Amino acid sequence: MASTMLAIGLFFAVSCSHFQSSSQEESPESTLESYTQQLEEVNADLESNPDDPALQLQKADLLVAIAFETTRPGDRRPFYQNLRDLSDQHRFTDGPSQSDFDRLTTKAWTAEQGDGVRLLQQSEPENHPQLDQIVAHLENAITVNPDSLSSYNLLANTHYRNGKLNKAISVLEDADQITEESSKELREKLAYLYLESGSIDRSITLYEELAEMPSVSAHIRHGLANAYMLNRQHTDAIRVLTRLTHDFPSRYEYQEALATERYFRLLEEIDGIVSRQELTDEDLSLVISTAEEIDGLFATLKENVPSSEETLLRSGAFYKNTAQRLTEISSLGSEDQTGELQVTREDLLVKALPIWEKLTENHSENMDYVRNLYIVYTELEMDEEAESLQRSFNL
Repeated sequence: MASTMLAIGLFFAVSCSHFQSSSQEESPESTLESYTQQLEEVNADLESNPDDPALQLQKADLLVAIAFETTRPGDRRPFYQNLRDLSDQHRFTDGPSQSDFDRLTTKAWTAEQGDGVRLLQQSEPENHPQLDQIVAHLENAITVNPDSLSSYNLLANTHYRNGKLNKAISVLEDADQITEESSKELREKLAYLYLESGSIDRSITLYEELAEMPSVSAHIRHGLANAYMLNRQHTDAIRVLTRLTHDFPSRYEYQEALATERYFRLLEEIDGIVSRQELTDEDLSLVISTAEEIDGLFATLKENVPSSEETLLRSGAFYKNTAQRLTEISSLGSEDQTGELQVTREDLLVKALPIWEKLTENHSENMDYVRNLYIVYTELEMDEEAESLQRSFNL
């Protein structure tokens, strides 16, 4: 029986706020040359007066102007980095020039992020023909304002929706390290991407940290349950899923996942008994009570959810396989223990019977279903039915 994974309502949608676009008709080349010439003159003056705030502000203004006149967004990065460096020099000063630097960096960030969003909004981003430009605009926005979580989120979303998982992870890792205040949403996305990329241990670590925070959301517990299930940490998965089923009784996918995880944990218990070659009263009680709990979960699903082929297959596998595993350990116990196991075994087989009959009736071409039904008939000593099935399907 395969593990049940919980579908996550993916929050990696491109949340595109509208921004003022910086795009404009291409200016004559002489305009760019003029700004470049002016910048060279200001740099020369700064060599003599490196701490002159007026010259520094003039340089910052020219850097923004040159960036806006540079056609390819990927070529603007050096100018924005220079602007960021100049602004950082004044970040902790109380001089009047700080507000001017803030104005310029905000202007550049708004323009670059706005152009990135505008291109994203033109069509679905998957295989977007202007992907490189979108990425360049958003990277420019981050260069100008490395504390902007929205820029990191947009860039990570763009990479993710274009199948570049590792790049999306790298962007969110940078945001988590660089930004002054990381957000729970960002770290939740990062935990999800770790899970999707196969870095399950890293995903679990991050989800567990998030789960310890106040007012933990169902999304986080949902993701943590998936991570535990993928890592075969059945006991941990059961703990999280039990809480989720309690908090969201109408979310029947949690009950199905819990039934599946309890089944895997039951198999581990039975394997331990077989390995020790000893069946204690405590073992017997745990095995039977766990089987009853799983039976109760599948019974609830049967009452409330239309039976899909997958759900029928999971429940049918639990009833048949558990009954067979109980046979393995029945010889290790006392006469009373064996009798109790036999009662439970027959009850499980009786409940398995209509499930495998329905699966076989609906999918008669599936020989695995036919063989499982034949096994249930045989285990219940329904010899005529078993022989008829054997003849019909040439088993």
